[in-house]
Amino acid sequence: MSPVRILVSIASVLISGSLFAGAAQPYIPVEVDYVNMYASGYMLAARSSKNDFEAIGCAVSVNAEGASSGLCQAVDPDGNQITCRFYDNEFLTRAVHGISDYSFVGFGWDEFENCTSIRVSHRSFYLPKK
Repeated sequence: MSPVRILVSIASVLISGSLFAGAAQPYIPVEVDYVNMYASGYMLAARSSKNDFEAIGCAVSVNAEGASSGLCQAVDPDGNQITCRFYDNEFLTRAVHGISDYSFVGFGWDEFENCTSIRVSHRSFYLPKK
């Protein structure tokens, strides 16, 4: 292999590595989809949005006997909002406990606005760029 090809190969590897190193998720607004009964968004993006109302998150309460109740809420940039609730569901309660400041959160609900699923994702590209 010629020295020029070797240099081009090395440069290609270095450039491609730097394009993906430290990837950050761009601002993606909170979505509330009433048709598919699903809302999702990034905690940090919602908090740093340019409007005063965009939000997403979940909360849970557990008493000393172990009974739990919780809710998930989302408000998109257009002001569309949903709140679903759940009661005594160990799996949804665990999912809520997994949410952090930099999580992607998604949740589904049924026709009675009961939470049917909660998705929590943690990825390096959800973190703010330094």
